[in-house]
Amino acid sequence: LDVAEGARVLLLVSVALTKEDPMLLGIVVKPFMLVAGGGALFLMMVFQILQGMRKIKFKGVLHLKVHKWVALAILVGSVFHMAAALAYLGIV
Repeated sequence: LDVAEGARVLLLVSVALTKEDPMLLGIVVKPFMLVAGGGALFLMMVFQILQGMRKIKFKGVLHLKVHKWVALAILVGSVFHMAAALAYLGIV
């Protein structure tokens, strides 16, 4: 990091720490929400991996349908989690 970039990062962090109520889509973003969202995404990833390894089994076509829907939920959840984290840091 050069001096200007380091100062910018320090400013962003200080603004994020002093900002009281960051909002995203009208929802106040709290730190526990980011932790809960990250935990939920982690559990969905574990489920997805176990299902892909056939440790968790569904019969027939349902296996692929569940796998696709969980993948979509992980994608949407991770995009929202990223946006919430950026709002919390004051970047968005």
